Order: sequence, then C-alpha cells, then structure tokens
Amino acid sequence: MGRSNKTLEEILEYIFYQNPANQDEIADDLKISRRYVTKLLKPLVDEDIVRKVYVVNLEKYDEVYGGFEHSNKKISTDFLIKNILRTMAEHIENQLELSFEAILENDKQKANEAIELDFTTNNMFEKIRSSVETVVNLDPHSKLSKILLFNEVAYNYERIGDYCIHLNKFVINDDSVVDDKILDILKKMYKYAKRSVSYASEAFIDGKVELKEDLMDT
Repeated sequence: MGRSNKTLEEILEYIFYQNPANQDEIADDLKISRRYVTKLLKPLVDEDIVRKVYVVNLEKYDEVYGGFEHSNKKISTDFLIKNILRTMAEHIENQLELSFEAILENDKQKANEAIELDFTTNNMFEKIRSSVETVVNLDPHSKLSKILLFNEVAYNYERIGDYCIHLNKFVINDDSVVDDKILDILKKMYKYAKRSVSYASEAFIDGKVELKEDLMDT
C-alpha cells in the first residue's frame, strides 16, 4: 500500500472512531500537516463520501471502497470494525493461553498478569460497541443486522475473558493442587477451546467458510 493510501486509511479510521471537529484536530493527532489532510480528503468531500462535518457517509463510502479488491478493500466500512475484532481475537487467545498456563503451573504471577489482560479485553469490547453505535447513528438502514452481529461477536469474546478471570481467581485464592486426572481433562478442554476460538474467528472475520467443518469437529 502506498504512503498516501495508508495515510488516508488512518484519516478515515480517525474520522470514523473519533468524530473530529475539524481538519486541524485530525492533523494534530495523526502528526501530519493540515495541508496533507486537505489534499487527501478533498476528492472524498467532493464525492460526498466524507462530509464537511467530518462524518463518513457510509452508503457512498461502501459504493466507492467496499467493492474494491486489494488495498482499497482495506478501507471499507466492514474493515474498520473487523480490524478491531481481529486484534481482539488474538488478544483473547493470548489471555486464554496465559490463564491456562497459570492453572497448569499453579502460578499466581501469571494469573495476575492474565487478569490485567482483561482490562484490554473490556476496552476493546467498548471500542467495538461504540463503533457499532456510530454506524447505526450515521446510517440506521445500512447493513444493520451485519453490523449488530459484529457487536455480538465482540460480546462473546468479552465473555471468554470473563471466564478466564474465574480460572485466574481460582489460582490466586485456592492453594489446592489440581489432581493430575483433572489436569489431563483441562488440557484437552483447553486444546479444543483454543482451536474453536481460532477457527471461529477466521471463519467469521476472514470469511473462511471452509473452516466450518473443522470447527464442528472440535
């Protein structure tokens, strides 16, 4: 992706998530010149893709960018939320892994570290929730069911984070050694849980429907 396309992507994401009041705010926060912001946005303002109150006209946005392949696909409406979902999925897998290691090793330090990861999990959920609200407010009729589905997926990730908290609190608050037979069962459950999260995330976020059978086998 060229520098101008990458910067435009950053500007559009900033408008979408931060609702800036003017171009100066965009330029200051992204550490670029106001003139460069104006240059990149002018064609989009002229085509009514970006409006001068600095909100994105989602219908026109997807008309221009949503159907393109390669680099332009990366600034479609769906991408703006899917990008956070992808990051959240990776974060949840790390949180789950660290939580299981805490159980396996009876490691209170790892348990506390995993609990700290949950703050990021919750922040990601709130970011996606607010992004979904922005989409609905800007264009209530645009892909409403699909947009709300993004929110539901993020909620499920957040719930996995909550379950991880329960595992870590067990390690912190209970000094009992877990029986080896139970540990063997937990190892199998963890393997299937991690695989399920990975397959489900790829299937939904990246559209890899061929993973459906693999997911059903876990």
